[in-house]
Amino acid sequence: MTPFGTEYIHSIDKIYAIEKELSDYITSSKNLERGEVTLCGTNLCLYYKIPFIIAKFKQEYPNITIHIAESSTRSSIQQLNSAEVDLIITSKPLDSSKYVQKVCYQECLILVVPQKFSINEQLSKKKRLTYEELHQLPYNIPKNQKVSLSTLHDTPFILLRNTNYLRECTDLLFRERSISPPIIMEVDQSAISYNFTRLGIGATILSNRLIEPSPKNDALYFYVIDSEFTARETYIAYNKNRYATFAMKRLIEMLTSEADR
Repeated sequence: MTPFGTEYIHSIDKIYAIEKELSDYITSSKNLERGEVTLCGTNLCLYYKIPFIIAKFKQEYPNITIHIAESSTRSSIQQLNSAEVDLIITSKPLDSSKYVQKVCYQECLILVVPQKFSINEQLSKKKRLTYEELHQLPYNIPKNQKVSLSTLHDTPFILLRNTNYLRECTDLLFRERSISPPIIMEVDQSAISYNFTRLGIGATILSNRLIEPSPKNDALYFYVIDSEFTARETYIAYNKNRYATFAMKRLIEMLTSEADR
């Protein structure tokens, strides 16, 4: 065999080896024997049920690496657009022409008021949610058992900073009733606003999903807000321009099928 023929055979062998390696990689990826997924979301979105589903995913597919990143809604979307992350968990509806977005679970924004605040006398005892009712969705509560935020126009509030989507939602609720209650504190996470509310610093508005796993706290009263904007859905989303790997698809399937609908 000529030197050229020998080199040709060696090159063909290399090509076959590369093809086999690629085929083995695709097969192992399809069988979820290897791979990785980066998931990003706010503290609140990642708090409820998501960790339990990811833990189950890891039990079933131990060789898939899951990277979790906590960030604001705005930053999460930016990271998704720049391909820094594969998936995001968000309560903000996204542009369906740019993103694939599926519902993970539902939540309801509720009013939380320290028990010692005198405003509770005006809100009526009959309108208070029991701790057990906080676990139930949807809330089939008549309008006359809901509270109007207009009653709390002078009540001090603890809210998230305006970089958070939940702050956009609470501002919308205030505008709906044409009020601007005093904001005595701005924080980065709902868990922090909840803790300061428990200490009697101010009222707050947050998701019932944050309260659900918490121990019962008699220092607080909970109310359903009279507004059509309190019901929200939390989504798992990815960029339509990105290829959805087998690991991503399986994780999405588990997040959307096992979380509350």
